[in-house]
Amino acid sequence: MMRYINKIVILFIQVITVVFFAACSDDTSSEVIPPQTEATDGKSYLQQSLVVLDEAGNFKNRALGEPLNSADTTMLYVGVENLEEAESIYRRLFPQGTSVKEEGGKRIVALTDKNGKVQGTVTFLPMDDEGEGEVAVVSFEGFKLEGVSSLYFILNSAWPQNSASPYRKGERVMRSTLLDGAQEWVCLTEAKLGKQGILYHISKNSIDYNSYINTYASRNEHSREETDWIAAELKAAGIYGKFWCGDRYAYSGEGPYDCYSCPASFVADMTASVLECEFFFVDNGIVAYENAKVGDFMQQNGNLIEGSLNPGNCIAVVCWVGDPTAKDAVLKKEKPYCTHGVALALHDIEDGEVAFCGEPIRFNARNEDAGYGNTRTYDGHNQSNPAYKVIPVEALERMKPSAPARTSGWYLPSDLEFVEIYDIWKKLEPQLKKAGGLSLRKAKYWTSTEQDYYDDQMLVFDWGKPLIDTGYKGHKGYYVRAVLAF
Repeated sequence: MMRYINKIVILFIQVITVVFFAACSDDTSSEVIPPQTEATDGKSYLQQSLVVLDEAGNFKNRALGEPLNSADTTMLYVGVENLEEAESIYRRLFPQGTSVKEEGGKRIVALTDKNGKVQGTVTFLPMDDEGEGEVAVVSFEGFKLEGVSSLYFILNSAWPQNSASPYRKGERVMRSTLLDGAQEWVCLTEAKLGKQGILYHISKNSIDYNSYINTYASRNEHSREETDWIAAELKAAGIYGKFWCGDRYAYSGEGPYDCYSCPASFVADMTASVLECEFFFVDNGIVAYENAKVGDFMQQNGNLIEGSLNPGNCIAVVCWVGDPTAKDAVLKKEKPYCTHGVALALHDIEDGEVAFCGEPIRFNARNEDAGYGNTRTYDGHNQSNPAYKVIPVEALERMKPSAPARTSGWYLPSDLEFVEIYDIWKKLEPQLKKAGGLSLRKAKYWTSTEQDYYDDQMLVFDWGKPLIDTGYKGHKGYYVRAVLAF
């Protein structure tokens, strides 16, 4: 009798198990799958939310934010419409359920590792000068992240020239898919400055776990942070269902999405559609100094803008790329960070045609490569000899706009620096005009290089010939076009 009862119990358990997995594999089921508890390392989650690293811990790509400063690309910014949007993005940097402490306007999150040990804090601080474009700043205390030192939220209206999303919400574009060949992908979220947009496609048919993991998962990789964000955007758009995405299973029965890891024992009999996503950015055009190219635009704040984009508030155009300190010992000593290139001012100095100096003084500024060093020699003379100043160098002090910080300041190019400008003139001239600048005149320009043998002569560059010529220091008919190193 007891053996008979045991058989009935075993049979009953088998029936219950079949019913459970049948329910889980039913695509129309609204049963919510119980979540799998996962301990999350707060710092790692934040790192991947901002800057994605590869398995070796090296920079792979930015997930949020664009460089705010060409000289320091770890200072990132995100464009927002208002403070509320900025705070919403800040809260999404952390795992779901993270506690956010409020202190006045500040928001503070204490990061913890998987064992609950505090790693540091992340503070969201609203700014008072929203009218100037800066809404809030996020700072990190007690720890460091790779590829990001600070995060700023700036009004979208502060960057109007290059701020359009390449795709509009609901726009459809053709892309290849994992299961269905070439199909239309839909823009789920538009990109904004510093924030990714999402294109997505949901497969027409459902497949089981083994088919997905063994065949498609490696080509549909997404991090936990990305799947959480995708799920939130799907919910906001009213798109519900069951999807394989990355190595996770996203489920919603017309309610909040839950994203679970996929251990085979848990999802072996489940079927779901494949959710594919592609992320895209608005390109604000800011170029790191180390990536500068001839024709890029230098703005008043020191940022470089890619030469194919709107030049914005441009003051100079990159005319040479390389390390100018390698040829100029004074520049290397005084401005050792200016190792990336040289940019040409948009206009001649306002004084027009000027003499170089009223007296035939020998300055011993004969370096044909080191325009900055030569200029500093003349500047030293001007400080101690106010009656006989070098006129073009004195004019540089009044030059508007002033040179940005983290550059050399304006200086007179040497004769060979002028030759380098001439060598790329066909590429440089259209960029000058695009930025609202003026071409060099078919006339002679003062260089900063003295003639070797005669105290009263300078080397000048005759743009009309073109060639290097000599000119008397007292001649009043030559122009000045400044450059700066960065």
